[in-house]
Amino acid sequence: MSGTRPGSPTPAAAAPGTVPPDGLVHRTRRVAGYLLSRARGESYLRYQERRYDQLWRADPEHFSSADRTFQLAYCRGHGLHPALRVLDFGCGPLAAGVHFIRFLEPGRYVAADLSAVALALGRRQIAAAGLADRRPRLVHLPAADWLGPLRGERFDLVWAQSVLTHMAPADVARLMAVLPELLTPTGCLLASFYLSPRRAGRMGARREGGRREDIKDWSYDRGTLVRLAAVAGLAAAVLDDFHHPRPYVRAGQRMAMLHVVRPGHGCAAAPPERRDHTRTERGLPC
Repeated sequence: MSGTRPGSPTPAAAAPGTVPPDGLVHRTRRVAGYLLSRARGESYLRYQERRYDQLWRADPEHFSSADRTFQLAYCRGHGLHPALRVLDFGCGPLAAGVHFIRFLEPGRYVAADLSAVALALGRRQIAAAGLADRRPRLVHLPAADWLGPLRGERFDLVWAQSVLTHMAPADVARLMAVLPELLTPTGCLLASFYLSPRRAGRMGARREGGRREDIKDWSYDRGTLVRLAAVAGLAAAVLDDFHHPRPYVRAGQRMAMLHVVRPGHGCAAAPPERRDHTRTERGLPC
């Protein structure tokens, strides 16, 4: 979820699947940071926590020119209404969060992120937009106790935009395992992800599961995410109606949306005619 900074080359100038010129230095730094993290014996989550803290310290205006209204528009298209309680999981500095805060009733928006620096920037955004009276709550999820600060919380919608794209399979499984505790009986998860390209692996076998695209990015095939949800006792389907407005993506890849609910329960964040989410061979109708 990167925005274009003033004075930087536009992403559209880069060929599909390539890194824009101003991204080469950042990629080099990512590699060095990852290798150092591995040498320290840190978890992948701790690497990501450290990386995002560094990113936001170095470039606090990274999303200043990015339009993130598409996230709220997508959720509203799936039935989100102001009375529902929303968890913005992996919220960053609230580039999209401020739009959710304005839309939802006071006290219904909770934001959570690995990066304490991003959350500090988010609080600054809330103050600048005059939204403190809508009582948003921001929660830090440190790698050492990831998901712990959310214990006892229940949400009608867990929204995770460009979060699974940066999560290793083991961490996705951990999220699915705690999801039943985070969802209300009619709650659901909507999480965007990179679809793995339909190509054979290096040894010629069909690749399934999480595919590491580079140090920070992962892609998944449809079946793997549905299976991870099923292990946690949840029903899932992949929706093909999500389109990220970013003008460049990896060559041969696109994003899709994972939709997860409790089996046999309707989804509060869905229009009434689409709330019967009994699992079928084709997946969930929502």
